[in-house]
Amino acid sequence: MINYAIIDDDLRFANQIKDNLVDYTELNLVKICSSGLTYFEELIGGTVTQLPDCILMDISMRLPDEGIKVTKLLKENFANIKVIILSVYDDDERIFEAFKAGAIGYLLKNESAPFIFKAIVEVMHGGSLLSPGIAYK
Repeated sequence: MINYAIIDDDLRFANQIKDNLVDYTELNLVKICSSGLTYFEELIGGTVTQLPDCILMDISMRLPDEGIKVTKLLKENFANIKVIILSVYDDDERIFEAFKAGAIGYLLKNESAPFIFKAIVEVMHGGSLLSPGIAYK
């Protein structure tokens, strides 16, 4: 069982991802949160009942680079949590900054549920998966 969280300020999108992944019984959603910084504070404060193995993280929330900042904080404090960035942005600078911060994967938000599931499994088995358009860059 892979515990995962979705961190995205667009809760409608986050719930859509949750609904799209509900049939994958290998996955267990432990949290949806609209702020990476808030979720990180919950993790540090010990109020999270179940740690995720993997987080699907939006790159831009209240702050334009909040997802990158939180990814860096997670890598420094919770090294076992894998972060996959989910974003509408495909510019080289953001992609590079996300990986520098510790992201393991980078997916565009228009990816299908099977592709997102495959990315989560790949990351949990030591690999990395990128949206084809990102990998091409």
